[in-house]
Amino acid sequence: MITKENKKFVSDLIDYYIQTASSYMDLACIYKDHTKSAEDVAFGMIAGSVYASFMQVYQHQQISPSLEDINEFNSMIKAKAQEIKKAVVESNKVK
Repeated sequence: MITKENKKFVSDLIDYYIQTASSYMDLACIYKDHTKSAEDVAFGMIAGSVYASFMQVYQHQQISPSLEDINEFNSMIKAKAQEIKKAVVESNKVK
């Protein structure tokens, strides 16, 4: 089970990326001619960035996440997926 501190870190990180979704949309638009959806690329970049930070926290604590931890992390991303996608889509409308 993800510790309370790590869970708060991941949750806060997801919220941060939701607030900064427009910068990821800017990056994703660079590849829009090579992908089906720049919005999906931006979502993937955000999810990947959160995952990399999640793994880095464990590395700094010199432990490995268990399968249960990774599943819990995935549940956290899934719970916020619509909010992340909405932020990406709305940031794309502004452009």
